[in-house]
Amino acid sequence: MSGKARKTNGTWRDLKDGSGKARRGSPMSGKAKLRIAWIWTKRAFWITLFIGLCLLLFLLWKKMNIEDFAADYSNPISRIEFKTDGAVSGDWLNKFLSIPRKTKLSDVNIFDVKMSLEKVEQIKSAEVERAYPDILRIKIKEHKPILKAIFAVNGIERIYAMSDEGIFFTPICLPPEFLASLIRLKGAPEILQNGIPQPCADAGKIVEFLGHAQAHMPQELKNWREIDISQLHSRVLPVFEVRTSLGTKIIFRDSNYKKQFDNLEYVLRYAKEKYLNSIERIDLTPEGMANVKLSGDISK
Repeated sequence: MSGKARKTNGTWRDLKDGSGKARRGSPMSGKAKLRIAWIWTKRAFWITLFIGLCLLLFLLWKKMNIEDFAADYSNPISRIEFKTDGAVSGDWLNKFLSIPRKTKLSDVNIFDVKMSLEKVEQIKSAEVERAYPDILRIKIKEHKPILKAIFAVNGIERIYAMSDEGIFFTPICLPPEFLASLIRLKGAPEILQNGIPQPCADAGKIVEFLGHAQAHMPQELKNWREIDISQLHSRVLPVFEVRTSLGTKIIFRDSNYKKQFDNLEYVLRYAKEKYLNSIERIDLTPEGMANVKLSGDISK
């Protein structure tokens, strides 16, 4: 065989296929990958946005058609379905709303009804909805009274109830005997706005204090008539001052309630055993003890 290079048999197809495979197998650059990813991301975004808009338009169209259909077949209101977690009664609600007889359900502006109810101080929130063809549904949440307070408004004393959130409100539908049994709060700043007392900033401390009283001496708590918080922010000694149905003043330090109630329980038990019914004051603020003053300036 001569030294000349051996010729290989091949066709132009072989050359084309070989070069094509090499090109397809070459790695794609990073910039190209990012460019392709960005293109598909934009496409996905616009497709999603388009679908979302179509869905929103469909829902709006459907709601409008349902409302129109319901309005056409709406009947005069046959009854009001009413629920509350408090004291508001159905009679009060009917008088307050004063919806004329034979009013069609579709003619009731449920948003106006909701806003007017929520302007009532005792009502915390209201839900109003139509139940076609003829039922109006109302659900109310109320502020729960835990204390009462008396404030002078335009020179006239008015009774307000206070919730555990410190909200003062004019009581409605609350039985007189229940209002009479509520402990009166004294010493709260009389800050009025549009004739309504502003929320009590010390509500959290009051609720905590009453919680300890309920847990340790629930029967004694029933005898309390007043809680004075005028000295609750004293720099010397923050205290609660309680007045009982017998006129006894009990002074609590604003801390370590459990120990103070233990001392109070001991004092009251001792007074009962010794028939001491004329206690003028019980001071529980000294650490680990109680100072008791009987009427007639006799101290123990």
